Amino acid sequence: MLSPSETARMIQRKLKQYFQAGVKEVWLIYPEAREVEIWTDPNPPESALTGDATLQSPLLPGFALPLTDLFS
Repeated sequence: MLSPSETARMIQRKLKQYFQAGVKEVWLIYPEAREVEIWTDPNPPESALTGDATLQSPLLPGFALPLTDLFS
């Protein structure tokens, strides 16, 4: 989850560092907005998961977490 003190610039810098280090996927969780962004490279994702969506990843076969459970 994001810390309230993290700015967009700080997040972008961290994401760049993570991907340069070989990280394959980053989940940014916004509890107040009840949404999750899945980043697979330093470029912003096209959309965020919201509502009744389910958080899944090809890196975690069999893992599925409904956002309704995450934010309950």
